[in-house]
Amino acid sequence: QNTSTHSKNSLSKRARFFFAHVSDTAKRLVLPIMEKLRIGGVKVDHALTADTLSDQMKSAHGAEYVVIVGHKEALEKTAIVREVKSRVQEEVPIEKLSDYLKKL
Repeated sequence: QNTSTHSKNSLSKRARFFFAHVSDTAKRLVLPIMEKLRIGGVKVDHALTADTLSDQMKSAHGAEYVVIVGHKEALEKTAIVREVKSRVQEEVPIEKLSDYLKKL
């Protein structure tokens, strides 16, 4: 029983959303959004020092959703929100991202 409780607590501490960014421009776009979500009580995480998307995705273990902002998305001011289990994804305008994620 103790192990089960420990596992449940570990799961609840994991971030629900993992942000992956491919360029410095993308990183500058997502950092304020991540901060806004954290202030609102939403658990988010990212791999600040990992440069490649592949390396960042390895760090996303345990997140329900991955928010991806690549070079194209940064230019278009959009983000791809991908549900990890189903791999279903949707493109969301950056200005609506915070509200969109709070509704998931």
